[in-house]
Amino acid sequence: MHDLSLHLLDLVGNSLRARATRISCTVAADPDRGLLTVRIEDDGCGMDAALLAEVADPYRTTRTTRRVGLGVPFFKEAAEAAGGTLRIASETGRGTRLEGTFRLGHVDRLPLGDMGETLSVLVRSRPDVEFALAFEAKDRRFDLSTEEIRGVLGNGPLDAPEVLAWIAGTVAEGQREVFGGILPEA
Repeated sequence: MHDLSLHLLDLVGNSLRARATRISCTVAADPDRGLLTVRIEDDGCGMDAALLAEVADPYRTTRTTRRVGLGVPFFKEAAEAAGGTLRIASETGRGTRLEGTFRLGHVDRLPLGDMGETLSVLVRSRPDVEFALAFEAKDRRFDLSTEEIRGVLGNGPLDAPEVLAWIAGTVAEGQREVFGGILPEA
């Protein structure tokens, strides 16, 4: 995958297959520590200890449509290639928390990518799910949630083209405001 937003799209797909109804994604840059953290939390069905122990093995998957699962192994590889780590915590019936860290200045750190388009695609594909996205860096913060958008829209559909375009643009602006001067790609 070419950027972290594509990894996020793939990993949120795991949350959706785990029947999550609330999915939160946070991207945090800490220039003082030289770290970029990408965290996904969901309220899906979670994993038992046996599956959790093998989740980074590409030949261990719960999918029945194919025999390999590459999302978590590829994300783990991307984090480790950039001097970071992958941590996953999960509990059956309680959801999953996945967190990848990346060295900010590492030559192999993937760029963040188009998080606005990623959130727009997720909302378009599953307007019934509550998504939340946050960016953090130093004293800057951006938050957007479909719950907040629903409050403004009332009965309007989240997956209307003009709403999806607004989501993509608003997130792109938030990404620039929070990460500008910190991430070279912002």
